[in-house]
Amino acid sequence: MTKLTNQNILVKRVLLTIILNCFFLLFFAQLSFDHLSVTNGLSQSTVLSICKDSRGYLWFGTRDCLNRYDGRRVKIYRTNPDDPSSISSEDYIYALLSDKKQNLWIGTQSGLNRYIPEQDAFERIPFDPKNPNSISDKIILSMLADRNEIRF
Repeated sequence: MTKLTNQNILVKRVLLTIILNCFFLLFFAQLSFDHLSVTNGLSQSTVLSICKDSRGYLWFGTRDCLNRYDGRRVKIYRTNPDDPSSISSEDYIYALLSDKKQNLWIGTQSGLNRYIPEQDAFERIPFDPKNPNSISDKIILSMLADRNEIRF
């Protein structure tokens, strides 16, 4: 009789674990996935980098522009030679990084950019070989954030 009782307890525990896991999956996990493509507004089908920022936007770096997805629409950021607050390059957005200060950094074919959300604009940080405090190269392929700084 004791063996049967231990089996009943084990079965109840297993069932309770399964029910709790299902509860957490239903209420705390995202069970749907949206497929983004050029037909949904993405500027180009080759995505080189992806980042989710502190505001919940998904950013996609492609071979043709920077794309921001808000869950419904894609906004495309292109360079404008007449506007210094536009992104520095519209081709080959290699790297995206959101740091602990809630900055979004964009590594491009033509230098580094920082997104300024209050203005929906960009700060360009160009490579200057004559300046020892400049970024290390014109092309930013990857970035890493540690406790104190961002490395390119």
